[in-house]
Amino acid sequence: MTGKGYIAWMARNSVTPNLLMFFLIIGGLISSLIIRKEVYPDYQFNTVTVSVFYSGSTPSEMESGIVLPIENAISDIDGIKEVTSRATSTNAWIKAHLENKVDVNQLMREIENEVNRVNLPKGADKPRVFRNQTRKQSMELIVYGDVEPIVLRETANSVKDVLMQSDYLTQVALHYPPKYQVQIELDSDTLEKHGLTISNISKNISNQSLTKSGGKLETSGGDVLLQVDEMKQWANEFHDITVVETSSGGQLKLGEIAEISDGFADKKAKSYYNGKPSQSILIYRSGEQTPVGISEHFYEKLPEINDLLQTGIELDIVLDDAVTYEQRMNLLLKNAFTGLLLVLVILTIFLEAKVAFWTVVGIPTSFLGQLYFALL
Repeated sequence: MTGKGYIAWMARNSVTPNLLMFFLIIGGLISSLIIRKEVYPDYQFNTVTVSVFYSGSTPSEMESGIVLPIENAISDIDGIKEVTSRATSTNAWIKAHLENKVDVNQLMREIENEVNRVNLPKGADKPRVFRNQTRKQSMELIVYGDVEPIVLRETANSVKDVLMQSDYLTQVALHYPPKYQVQIELDSDTLEKHGLTISNISKNISNQSLTKSGGKLETSGGDVLLQVDEMKQWANEFHDITVVETSSGGQLKLGEIAEISDGFADKKAKSYYNGKPSQSILIYRSGEQTPVGISEHFYEKLPEINDLLQTGIELDIVLDDAVTYEQRMNLLLKNAFTGLLLVLVILTIFLEAKVAFWTVVGIPTSFLGQLYFALL
């Protein structure tokens, strides 16, 4: 009796199934080298947010003047499942939760068109429409040591700059760094001696630390915007600010009457690691980047980073997704090998060795074939 069908045909022509098996194995192995490797699957929030800044209002005014009109404008758009909102005295966020399998970009354009038609209160900024994105953290570094906070912050910035020099590491950020602040300390006796007040000095600082527009210069090649940038950022830039001009032409500088230093706005917010002040540095991956690739390029920069760490400052790696990936991959391969060995032993005991062998060969062949077709 002669069987019919593909399986019967392959049983009579053994060369074809063997070639197919080798094709799936080779294709799967090649695919395993180029397939995207992640610790956690990539995902995006299926939401679109409308953000509006409106200074000098109250939460109730934000609700009546901004939130409700925008909600009413976008709630009837096809593809929006739910609309939620949140408001403070200065900001409003209206979030549209979208249905599955919708064209998010097209829906964003429709939402933006409807929002632009809404008459917002005078003084409110133009609404900003954007899709909520997730940043995929791959590594976390800690710079720590018993040094001045400003030194630690500058060292963390230097580490970040070194990492950003890599063509592969495109997203590196300090984790909630303290904000810089120039601190000016004045003695009351000194102020009285020179006939000065805090308001006088504050006004002089404001007038001599700002960015001024110089207008527009029209040329044959286009318009050129003129701007005078006198904004001061660091303590040493404030020393030469003039606070008093005498009738004889003399000048009293701020640095002569005040203690000026670089510091931070919030001295209470501090982070520690191993009992020492610290600053975290986060490395994110994007696009086709992999945890292993991020880790490899970081370690290429590590010798250069170690060279810039001064005495008393150390660097530690507290998170590396490449290590997690390698651990999980090793566990997966170990369990797969153990499982195949058990299948081989049990089937050999109860069935023929040939049946056991080809059954064991067929299992990884199926997985490798799936990898190959997943990339097509």
